[in-house]
Amino acid sequence: MILFVRVVVTMVINLYAVRVVLKALGVEDYGILNAIAGVVLTSTFLSSTLTVAIQRFYSYAIGKHEERRMREIFSSSVNIVLLLSVLVLVLFETVGVWFVTTHMMEPAGKIPVERLNATLWIFHFTLLSFVFTLLQIPYTAAIFAHEDMKHYTVISILDYTGRLVVACLIGKTMADGLIFYGAGLLVVAALVYLLYVFVARHRYAECHYQRVTTKELYRDLLSFSGWTMYGAMAGVGIVQGTNILLTIFYGPLAVASYAIANLVYNSANSLCNCVVLAFRPAMVKSYAQRQDNYLWRLFNANNKLIMYLLMSVAVPLMTEMRTLLHWWLGDISEDAILFARLMMIMMVVLAMHHPITTLIESTGRVKRYHVVVDTLTLSTLLITWTMFRLGMPAYGAFVSMIFVCIMAHVVRLISLKKVYPAFSYATYARTIVLPGLFITVCTAAVALLLHYTIANTVLRFVAVMVASPLVTLQLVWLAGLNSNERTMFGKFIRNYNHKQ
Repeated sequence: MILFVRVVVTMVINLYAVRVVLKALGVEDYGILNAIAGVVLTSTFLSSTLTVAIQRFYSYAIGKHEERRMREIFSSSVNIVLLLSVLVLVLFETVGVWFVTTHMMEPAGKIPVERLNATLWIFHFTLLSFVFTLLQIPYTAAIFAHEDMKHYTVISILDYTGRLVVACLIGKTMADGLIFYGAGLLVVAALVYLLYVFVARHRYAECHYQRVTTKELYRDLLSFSGWTMYGAMAGVGIVQGTNILLTIFYGPLAVASYAIANLVYNSANSLCNCVVLAFRPAMVKSYAQRQDNYLWRLFNANNKLIMYLLMSVAVPLMTEMRTLLHWWLGDISEDAILFARLMMIMMVVLAMHHPITTLIESTGRVKRYHVVVDTLTLSTLLITWTMFRLGMPAYGAFVSMIFVCIMAHVVRLISLKKVYPAFSYATYARTIVLPGLFITVCTAAVALLLHYTIANTVLRFVAVMVASPLVTLQLVWLAGLNSNERTMFGKFIRNYNHKQ
């Protein structure tokens, strides 16, 4: 519930900030910003991988009540992220600068040559902001493992508020707007890093550095990170790699449409992430304590919460995407509307892997899983590049992403069956997939009926946005939950009301 509050607040701040930034920078500079950020953010798989790996080891140690092990995990992770930060800086300040100046600027690319200076500045600022994100990993992982979501929520809201303040100040100084925005985001990133350090050091005894000479721990962390890194790299590649391909083949205007779709995707997907963050530590701890029945209850609940929560958001958003983007950003291209709708479909399909991945990663046996699944996922870039070379329109990238995500999910289920023979395809289909499809079709039918029968734009938008989630909620209660889950949910509501 705390994470849900965080999502709602940060989503509102972020959506308004994007409107401010787009208006202040213009479409071309906004496209350049996202194109260059896309180059740097191809390495975000490093931060997501290490966060998951360190959190997994933290949660496992908490489940085993191994306090000394927790201190060793923290100190080892600090050493790893420091070394990684240096490597990232060296790599991007050499190869990264070369790639931007030779492949993304005119005539090879689509970024105007007169914006070279601003492009390089935003590249350096984005890179340093990313380094601060890497350095905060040991502290955020500790917060997640302790399930201290209140402090995480407060810092996140401050982070997004800081970004909004920077956005509102664009054009208020003599500096180039693009350069000013990059510098401001760097300052915010540094302050957020210091806040995470302060909270973690004052709340958790293990978050104080000590020398660690145990090679086994480094080997375990890096081995787990290495294979999960491959998986995270595929996830980033499917988004940021497409961003770069759009820059090369279609230019900043297409990238701007893609960036808008990506923001809609990220805002809606934040709801999924709050469920994932809440369930992951509990699943790892229950595995460490060998509580198999509780682990499978968590797995089923995680699947259902992700699917139904995202459906309640995706269906009305897809139905009223044109109206939403017009109110949010004013005149908007047809590409942005289509991209955003296709992104919603990909979001739901892709998000369903989280419970499976968490369950497999709890065992630590991740090598075969990530090699098979994420090699398939990375094929999206090759398919997209081939389609672009053949002259296919820009939306072809989303078609390939959705298709590959569906195929990858099938492979994930096969991998789960090999790790946990007790897992049943029939049960998964009967309790999760089929009810989910039924509820989606029914909700979409109601949303489309309202969309095409109500003429007034405001009334139609409100009706769809209110009715669709309510229909989803009613159908979930009737067809999506079993009797035990309905009883448990009712007990939770009664207990909550009693406490109030």
